[in-house]
Amino acid sequence: MQLLNPGNVVTSGLKIYRSRFKTYFLISLLAHFWLIIPLLGWAIFFANSALISRLVFQEISGKPELWRSAQKQVNRKLLGFLLSAFAVFVAVYISFNILFIVLVVVGIKLSQFLYSSIYTEVPKSSLMQSFAFLSYLLVVIFLVVTFIAAVISVYSQFFIAEVILAVEDKANMWNALKKSNKLTSSYGFRPQLIITITSLVCFPILFLNQIALGLLNFGFTYFKLTDSQLLTILTIGLLVLINILILPFWQAIKAVVYYDIQNRREGLSLLIRR
Repeated sequence: MQLLNPGNVVTSGLKIYRSRFKTYFLISLLAHFWLIIPLLGWAIFFANSALISRLVFQEISGKPELWRSAQKQVNRKLLGFLLSAFAVFVAVYISFNILFIVLVVVGIKLSQFLYSSIYTEVPKSSLMQSFAFLSYLLVVIFLVVTFIAAVISVYSQFFIAEVILAVEDKANMWNALKKSNKLTSSYGFRPQLIITITSLVCFPILFLNQIALGLLNFGFTYFKLTDSQLLTILTIGLLVLINILILPFWQAIKAVVYYDIQNRREGLSLLIRR
């Protein structure tokens, strides 16, 4: 069975989100309200996020499920969703810091080597100096891209853990994390590409949000408004609104990825039986 390419996965997720926008947006809105309550609220937030993925998965599996029915299933695993999210956060956070330290050390050592061994030998002409600077800039860009790719690779191993926990009734936190790692590893570089493409699709919304925040700050400065609390509330409100809009899209993508992998595995099983 042929897998969907990353572009088709993202397009499918976007179409599903658009077709059920009101339902998924409302779930996301309710989920974000729970974030103000520590622990229990956070657990409900992650459970509601996974609820969207479960609804999407059931939809594309040809077994549409009612919102309330699906919510009863995910609510049975509130602690599992919270601990799973915490475990993924810790894994990505530790990896991020380790990789960042490695990047800085490599960057410093490479800079010292390039300066002492190469740049001092470059002829003192404006063209050659510009070429040397451009070469150094390309090396820096390469290191930064490698760093980002490495972090995405770590996160991609747990990309569908919450979907597995939400869809498979007998799955627990550890099983979901291990199965996510196993399935995404068999998926090749697709998870990394899907995460990258999805991030790029979300970029215009994030860019518009930054423009809105900039205009908001400019307005407060121009009209000499001194209510810093109001500015903080409006800023946080915009950020939350963007997250409410984006969350269902990401959850739909995760569901499509899980369905694609499962569909391929079932197809291969049928071929083997034949």
